[in-house]
Amino acid sequence: MVFYTYWYFEYKYILPTPIPKDYVAIPVHAKIEVEAFLKRNSQKPTFFHFFNPYCPCSRFNLDHFRGLVQNYSNQVEFYAVIGSDELFNKTKKLLDKYKIFIPIIVDNQEKLAQKCGVYSTPQAVLLDAENKLYYRGNYNSARFCTNPATDFARLSLEAIINRVPPPRFGELSTRSYGCKYDSSAFSPGFLLKIP
Repeated sequence: MVFYTYWYFEYKYILPTPIPKDYVAIPVHAKIEVEAFLKRNSQKPTFFHFFNPYCPCSRFNLDHFRGLVQNYSNQVEFYAVIGSDELFNKTKKLLDKYKIFIPIIVDNQEKLAQKCGVYSTPQAVLLDAENKLYYRGNYNSARFCTNPATDFARLSLEAIINRVPPPRFGELSTRSYGCKYDSSAFSPGFLLKIP
């Protein structure tokens, strides 16, 4: 049973996240209406970290994400985005543990995720100062964010700070891997529900 459980979870996260039937891809440079989610007057770019504290892939990514926040928070505003109120306390506790002190946006009806074209976690969304989509996709091609050559989120942050056009990474950066962005997909008891 232990081997089956390990195999199931390892195999599951090697495969791309299934694309929802009603999914609408959002093109780079599309204006994203975020005023309902953010009350700010900043002229900085915005980075949304779509996260689920019960998703193993989101948890693997925390150390890497902390490095991005530490290195770029003077030039970019960072936010964690979660799919329900029920995830707030667990998310806050994990972010605090990793010393990631950023605001958390609760996206109860998945409206922000839909506006940004996100359907899995972890996903990075970077908007320019005019709220136009600059990058949406994976953090890295490697599960533990260990491949510097495909460090998509970091390379996008560096590009936007240097005011150059968005990098073109190809399908490897935008084909979502990880957990479905859905508050019902992961819960404290999920790991006991083996199919």
